[in-house]
Amino acid sequence: MQYGKLLILISLSIFALTACQQSSDSLGKTGEKQPTSVNATPKVKQNSSETSDMQPVLNLQGTVKYFSHEGGFFGIITQDGEKLLPINLAEEFKQDNAHIQFNGEKATDVMTVYQWGTPFRVNKAKLIEAGTPPKKAQ
Repeated sequence: MQYGKLLILISLSIFALTACQQSSDSLGKTGEKQPTSVNATPKVKQNSSETSDMQPVLNLQGTVKYFSHEGGFFGIITQDGEKLLPINLAEEFKQDNAHIQFNGEKATDVMTVYQWGTPFRVNKAKLIEAGTPPKKAQ
């Protein structure tokens, strides 16, 4: 009796493990980009024929805001009210209510834990008006 239960348990475990895995071959055949995490190193495109799906470089101005939820993060609200989540904002610009001029592109190949804004890679930024450092939780 115990042997039968053990055999069923092992069979179900193997089935569950193999059913949850995706083979890398099936991902490669679709041709779709798979999202990466924020901490992953982005792939740099080398071939000029691959540049058709790159985002345009945007030149913008906005206000840097600090949000304390989800562990705390910085976002940028542009002059048009668009919410951008900078994934590589330099430390010198991490000031609440700082006004900056910046350029970069929307990062469509990343996922974040923050449920706010569109991920954005900042290429260059310039401080127009300083803000205040965020208040840290004690």
